[in-house]
Amino acid sequence: MSPTPVLTVTNNAPTICSPAATNITMVSPTSGAVITWTTAAVAGVTGNADGIGTSIAQTLTSTNTTPTTVSYVTSITANGCTIPTQTVNVVVNPTLQVTITNNDDSLCSGDTSNIALSSTVAGTVFNWVVTAGGTTGALNGNGASIAQVLTNITNAPITVTYAVTPSFTNAGVTCTGTTQNVSVVVSPIPVLNVTNNNPSICSSTNTDIAISSPTAGVSFAWTTGVVANVTGNINGSGTLINQTLVNSGTATSAVYYTILASANGCVSPQNVQQVLVKPVPVGNANPAFSEICSVDATNVVLNSSLDSTTYAWTVVANGVLGASAGSGAAISQTLTNPTQQTIQVIYTVTPTRNGCSGAPFTVVVNVKPKPVADFLYPTASCKQTEVIVTFNGQTRPNATYSWVVTPATILNSTLDSTHYLSFIIQQVITTSH
Repeated sequence: MSPTPVLTVTNNAPTICSPAATNITMVSPTSGAVITWTTAAVAGVTGNADGIGTSIAQTLTSTNTTPTTVSYVTSITANGCTIPTQTVNVVVNPTLQVTITNNDDSLCSGDTSNIALSSTVAGTVFNWVVTAGGTTGALNGNGASIAQVLTNITNAPITVTYAVTPSFTNAGVTCTGTTQNVSVVVSPIPVLNVTNNNPSICSSTNTDIAISSPTAGVSFAWTTGVVANVTGNINGSGTLINQTLVNSGTATSAVYYTILASANGCVSPQNVQQVLVKPVPVGNANPAFSEICSVDATNVVLNSSLDSTTYAWTVVANGVLGASAGSGAAISQTLTNPTQQTIQVIYTVTPTRNGCSGAPFTVVVNVKPKPVADFLYPTASCKQTEVIVTFNGQTRPNATYSWVVTPATILNSTLDSTHYLSFIIQQVITTSH
């Protein structure tokens, strides 16, 4: 009689990851024993096959999404005897794949990442590590989504890369899937530097607002609203707001520019700059032209389109005495013409209000000389004697002379020794020069 064969089966890896090899050993002390096994096909699993030998080391791959059991039925035959079969089960955990959905792969500093992680295998755990990108807020972690507030404190975009590894644990065995990378570009919020060099200007002068940024790839744009009585302010872009603003009103008007910096899809906080546009006075004189006699005073009233306007003037006197530069609301100066010719005095007046000077205007005053009569007195004359008066003073062209005699009856009266003859001489100018 032959002894009954003895078979000892040891399943060293009752649960394995896909793909992984089984580790089943079979030993027998029975001489001449032959060990065989059979295995049935399992849906979604490949690699298991019937065989003969002392170990079952087969690489099993599962495409299923849940753990799957593969059974091996072992038997031993010796000396024509076969013992009852033994069944050995191996649980094959599924092959893990992570599905990464990056909902926003380009962020601005301070935004939150939005990366969803999923798998067809229920119970999958996702772990990630940051492999690149030194932004504030990028941390290693785990979970079904990567939602981290990422801050870029530099002046250029930074790429943050997460390496995501899926894992699944069943029956004390943890299986890991292939690590996949996902990246997010974090761009800085542009730094906006604005210098308003002329916050208060006069009408018809230019703004001077300089715009700059250390942020790479930055561009600038501004908007400006409609302002009553002001023209010249328009929307634009660039590094300098240089616009000629004209205020046609009578009061100072405020113009506002709202400035933004943009880079890589990120926009800076707005910067609002105010420019005060002051109106410029338009001056005039009443009268702008006049004629006076020497030693008379000018009487020129200065006016403006704006209240509180001040006036200053310079003068070309052309030899007239008393004409001088000055300031005030009227030009009132006693002018003396030392010649016998008419001289023109020209005042140039500049109106100023609130630091803004208007266009200069001129005031012209013709100063006419006063004639001088110079004559020789006659010697004493007797009654009925002809009196001859000779004028020997300065002569002016077109000058005429007239006189009266007192007493008026001298020609028809008998005068005694107490009577006297007097002449009042008048020089009459009929033409001005």
